[in-house]
Amino acid sequence: MNWPMSILRPSKRTNSQRSLILMLAGVVHCAMIVNSDVQASPQNPAFKPPATSSSAGEFPDEWYFYGSNRPQRFRAMEGKPAPEITTSFWYEDEYDLEQLKGKVVVVDFWATWCGPCVRALPKNVKMAKKYKDEDFVLLGIHDVKRGWDRIEQFATKNRINYPLARDDGSSARRWGVSFWPTYAVIDREGIVRAIGLTPDSIERVVKRVIEGGPVDPDRSNPPQEEVKGPEVTIDTTKEKTSNSGNSRAAQGPGSANPNSQPGIKLWPILEGNEKSRQRLTSLMELDTPPPLSTSDWMNSETLKLDELQGKVIVLDFWATWCPPCIRGVPKMNELYAQHKDEGLVIIGLCHPRGIDRMGTIVEESGITYPVCQDLDGKTRASYLVNGFPDYYLIDRSGKLRYADLANKTLEAAVELLMNEEAPANEDS
Repeated sequence: MNWPMSILRPSKRTNSQRSLILMLAGVVHCAMIVNSDVQASPQNPAFKPPATSSSAGEFPDEWYFYGSNRPQRFRAMEGKPAPEITTSFWYEDEYDLEQLKGKVVVVDFWATWCGPCVRALPKNVKMAKKYKDEDFVLLGIHDVKRGWDRIEQFATKNRINYPLARDDGSSARRWGVSFWPTYAVIDREGIVRAIGLTPDSIERVVKRVIEGGPVDPDRSNPPQEEVKGPEVTIDTTKEKTSNSGNSRAAQGPGSANPNSQPGIKLWPILEGNEKSRQRLTSLMELDTPPPLSTSDWMNSETLKLDELQGKVIVLDFWATWCPPCIRGVPKMNELYAQHKDEGLVIIGLCHPRGIDRMGTIVEESGITYPVCQDLDGKTRASYLVNGFPDYYLIDRSGKLRYADLANKTLEAAVELLMNEEAPANEDS
């Protein structure tokens, strides 16, 4: 079977968008849905696509990030034609995407700023070399926001031997990417066979798809390495001060689910450990986050959460007597300047103790984002804040996604939410 797609010859020196349509011809897709007894592919005679529209469960849960709790949107994609990929630049040689017809394809959504992505590059290089004569292609689709300026350095250092392109921003949203790396395996007929796999499991799936093998007969043989949630890595580190004013470092792996799905491990995005985060369970289960109880706004009129639908909101709990809070102002200013035109709102909620110095601190530190007094500490109590600074993130749909975010991962977590589409306006 051939995929209907445009032949693209993109260049890294142009800004025009390129479109790669990874899908079956409409007649083939319809045949898959209508006929329960699907014929095997000429290129892959040993494999018969499942009669249902989903192949969820084809591979062991242990092979995926988050295991059995992996995102439902990924499960729904499996067994269906791959979404479109659109890019803005390709690195070095132009790549004729017509070559993908009839091949097994791995799509790797990655970034140069993502530590786990970089650590997985040697595996990618090895796999691309090993299967180059097996009708196999690996595509590296880079994050649109930042890091592409370092692509030549990374490609040279890691001897990358497969095509690299920069996303135009819509591909990651179309594929539902919310962590890096996100790997997807597409078979010769343009069907997503698996998405959200760990780097250690990719080759297992690739081998089985290339060979046309059935569902793994031995589910008792998970990868030898411990499967963890996707890492989010950035270059900055911040201290954190407890209510008593003592400094403490961000703690180890945390677990809590920003989407209220118990069991998902977010490592190391969140502060604390599983036991210490039990206090946040009831907060994360709320349909809407608690309202703000505030006064004395600066750099903005009074803001209310229910009036900020469609925005990504950072609640920054800080204090005038907290040195790490003050030292973090330049980074917060930078984050705000970078994303405010894209819908980012930062609200600095100042502890009432020392509130008389808030105006002075705002002026001396050059705070550019909205700040206000946390009136009588009511907001802090509602959000169960246990230190300063503490960061809580609310997504564009108004859902509290991250509670007590690890300080060093704030920028990366904001990037994740900024890449998500705003919910449709029900009144339109």
